[in-house]
Amino acid sequence: MTKNKNRNISVEPQDTFDLFRANLDRGDFLFSGKIFPEAEFFYEQAYLINPTSPEALFKLGTLYYQIKDDEKALQYLNIADRIDPKNPTILNNLGAALGRSGNIKESIKAFKQVSEIMPGHGAAAFNCGRLYLTIGKAKEAEEWLLKASKCRPDHEETINLLEKARDLIKHNNDKEL
Repeated sequence: MTKNKNRNISVEPQDTFDLFRANLDRGDFLFSGKIFPEAEFFYEQAYLINPTSPEALFKLGTLYYQIKDDEKALQYLNIADRIDPKNPTILNNLGAALGRSGNIKESIKAFKQVSEIMPGHGAAAFNCGRLYLTIGKAKEAEEWLLKASKCRPDHEETINLLEKARDLIKHNNDKEL
């Protein structure tokens, strides 16, 4: 039997799990409605019940990413990744948060890990290509955008960035001649 930190009641382990799950579920419902402050409250309650849960950490990190609090997003997503390092969903969101915070090399590394775990993950391949293009590595960008286009052949942004990468490659080759 454990004490719930938020209430002065004793709960059995199954009750604790049910409360943990109920908080996550309520947070998900509120998050989907973009009611972020309330979703944050319920995710934090789940986190207080189980602070080593990668799911609670992931949900808090994703919420903070959504509201553009990159410092907190990275804090929670990094911890979630350390606990569950092969989780492609955690890695994908960590890659997004790293990229937005300006840590491009680490972002690319996270997206590559997602692609290794899930080779058909078009968004991760797209993000690698987009980030390589951002730092001027057109050939690497083309490689990753080709992978993304195989997963999502009708994704207009992938097609546009692939054209841009090829134009840069051609332009760079023309300069060398």
